[in-house]
Amino acid sequence: MVRIGFDIGRIGTAKNFFLNTDLVKSKIDKTTRKNLTKIGAFIRKRARSSMRASGKSEKTQVSEPGKPPRYHTRLLKDRIFFIYEPREQAVIIGPELVRTKRGQEGNLTVPELLEFGGTVTRKKSEQRWVTREGKKKLVFDKPKTVKYHYDARPYMGPALDKERKNPKLMGAWKDSVR
Repeated sequence: MVRIGFDIGRIGTAKNFFLNTDLVKSKIDKTTRKNLTKIGAFIRKRARSSMRASGKSEKTQVSEPGKPPRYHTRLLKDRIFFIYEPREQAVIIGPELVRTKRGQEGNLTVPELLEFGGTVTRKKSEQRWVTREGKKKLVFDKPKTVKYHYDARPYMGPALDKERKNPKLMGAWKDSVR
């Protein structure tokens, strides 16, 4: 004999496992936040560790174009952050914006110049000491417009590429919702 029917209690329990329930959504949101935060931390660490301190010799003062930048102070290295963006369910990783120099034209920030390279135009004024009537005076010449070209020294893009190949990191999503 075949019995047809349903148990209200079992349906109520099964209903809790569908994706439209708040319980499952909150578990997915927590897991997504946890995994994306982990990914952000790994990529930030990789970018920071790719930068080396500049040496004392001229050969090690500046990195070669195409290699991560060397640092004289830890200003850039210590200001790489990541943040989880809950509305987009994404992680944003990158350096804090560093102000451009006064008189610089172009919309490139210092981190962008390092990552992608580029040309910026700045006003540069020469200063010199002049002696007049026995008194020394500092004189500033009329500012000249000078173009500076920066070769790319990427550090964020290579960090992302290397971490994409990291099986430990990309396996973070496996068995993540229980």
